[in-house]
Amino acid sequence: MSVSKETFDDTHLKVWAWLNTTRYAASSLEPLTGGQANFTYRAEILTPLEDGTTEVVVKHGEPYMARHAANEITTHRCRVEAECLTTLNLVETQPNQVDGANCTARTPRCFYYDDDTKTQIHEYLPNTVDLKTYIQNHFSWSTPKKLELPCRNIGKTLADYISKFHVASDQMVQSTAIESFPALRSNDKMQSLKHMINYDWLLQRIDQFPEILSGVRDVLYQVKLQALLESGDKPIHGDFCPQK
Repeated sequence: MSVSKETFDDTHLKVWAWLNTTRYAASSLEPLTGGQANFTYRAEILTPLEDGTTEVVVKHGEPYMARHAANEITTHRCRVEAECLTTLNLVETQPNQVDGANCTARTPRCFYYDDDTKTQIHEYLPNTVDLKTYIQNHFSWSTPKKLELPCRNIGKTLADYISKFHVASDQMVQSTAIESFPALRSNDKMQSLKHMINYDWLLQRIDQFPEILSGVRDVLYQVKLQALLESGDKPIHGDFCPQK
C-alpha cells in the first residue's frame, strides 16, 4: 500500500490549518521531496522571525511512513528528534582548516515542536545537495591531487561533528536532569529499527553477493554483536550518511 493523493492532500491541509494557529502562520506550504518517514514542507511564513527568516521547514509525523503507509512506525520518534535537535543546536564544528574547502558541520536548528500534532518547525536551508551527489558531480575518479586537501577537510569536519554529537548525547543521558529528556529513554523501537537496517540487512546480503561478502561473514556478525553491546541506552545518529 502506498500513500494515496487524498492522504497526502488531507495531511497537507491538516498541517497547514494547525500551522496557521501558531507563530509560524504561512502564506504557502509546499511539499518537499526526499525522506521516507515524515511529511515535510517548506512554509513561507507571514511574519518574519526576529533574525529576518521568512521560510521554515515543517516536519510532521504520522503513525506510519509517509512514503510507505503500510509500514507502521511510532510517532514517539518525533519528540525524540525534537529533543535531540534542540540540544544539538549548540553543537557546531569548524576545525582548523588549511587551504581548501572551509567546512562547518551542524544540525538544522529546531525552532519549535508541538507534541499534540507531532510537528516540528526547522530552519530551512535552501539550495542544498547531499554529499554523495556533490562528490559524484564534482570529484572525478581518482581524486586529483588538488582536491585531496579539500576532501580531507570535509572528512575531518564530519568526524569532529559526529564525535561532538556523541559527547553531547551522552551528556543528555548521563544528566541528573534526565526528566528533561523522557522520550530519549524510551526510544528503543527506533534503535531496533536502525539496527535491523544497518546490521541484520547487511548479513542478509552475504547470500546475495557471496563472491564479495562470504569471506567476511564472521567479521560482519561480530560487528553486529558489538553494535548491540555498545548501543544500550545510548543515542545513535540514525541519518549520518553521505546521502544526507
